[in-house]
Amino acid sequence: MIALRSGVVVALAAAVTPFVLRSDWANTTVHSSAAPPQLGLFSLSDQPARRWSASSLPPGGARTQANPAVQADTVVVATTHRIEGHDPRTGATRWFYERRNATVCSWTAQDGLVFAAFRKEHGCRDLVALNAGTGERTWYRSGELNADISLSAIPSVLLASNSHAIVAYDTGGSLARWTYGKAGCTLSAPVPGDIGIAVLARCGGTTQLLLVDSFSGRNRFREDQPPILVGDAAAIVATGQSIAVLSGGSGHAVLSLYGQDGKVITSLADQRMRYDDPARAGGIVYSGLIIGWTGRAVFAVPVGSPKLLWSVPATGPAGTGSDDVVAWTETGFVDLAVGDGKVLHTIAAAHPDDPAGMDRIGDLLVASGASTVEVYG
Repeated sequence: MIALRSGVVVALAAAVTPFVLRSDWANTTVHSSAAPPQLGLFSLSDQPARRWSASSLPPGGARTQANPAVQADTVVVATTHRIEGHDPRTGATRWFYERRNATVCSWTAQDGLVFAAFRKEHGCRDLVALNAGTGERTWYRSGELNADISLSAIPSVLLASNSHAIVAYDTGGSLARWTYGKAGCTLSAPVPGDIGIAVLARCGGTTQLLLVDSFSGRNRFREDQPPILVGDAAAIVATGQSIAVLSGGSGHAVLSLYGQDGKVITSLADQRMRYDDPARAGGIVYSGLIIGWTGRAVFAVPVGSPKLLWSVPATGPAGTGSDDVVAWTETGFVDLAVGDGKVLHTIAAAHPDDPAGMDRIGDLLVASGASTVEVYG
């Protein structure tokens, strides 16, 4: 009997060992750290130079959103199987979360957390939230998400989206809130704001502007009204109590503001806002201004006034600091005074094929491309 039992145990161990080696538990490594010091936000140094760089998958979400590579005074990067938090001044790795049996589908950051979706086979079925400062895991959940999803976030709401649907989760506890789609239409990347989530829906030969409620997932524009058509719109920007839509392209360029009732508040036509490639147009809101970029220029328009304050040659996208705007150019970066567009600094740097975003921490500039993060200061 003893020999028989030993044989059973050996056979069971032989069967279990391959399963254990393939399990998530055996293929996940977590290294956390103490909370980092707070750096605040200051002006760039007089002669900024590159401090360090790291390979990284770009964060998901629209180009009209602020780049989330900086969160909780930490620079976050992602590689095929791993999310890392780096010291912004030295580039040293503070923490990491690694899934050797799964690949990163998309990632983003908000509310002091880093969110990542992982794929093991076909879909992106695993969602995880990490403390951005320490790397500690806050929550984990399974989700039936397609492999082409992109993550973005606003306070309290995590969005997983593709061209057909948007799924919303609670950032604090992973609760699934709602799913939104529009039959027969292709959706743009969602742009969250104070009054809801703005989306462009391309339905047949028309482009419609939608406003989805952040907490219920319902379209906030009245269903009994005709669809809000916005022509060949290239970019949308949430401005607080309105939505700015840039449309027109090289033939003409119009920036229109829509209120939460779907009616046009004001509009501005100016050729200095024209774009050639709609994929390279975008914008953010900073200090009461719409800071837009067109692939050929960066411009500023007051949210409540239809006038172009300034326009400076630059490819974009742009990021903001304490009182300035930094934008990509063909030869590096240009640092501009937010009030009048005056050039404060120029920073020589190689221009990536697809600049993804810009952020600031302390007196440092964090620039993300399609495959790298670079820190200047």
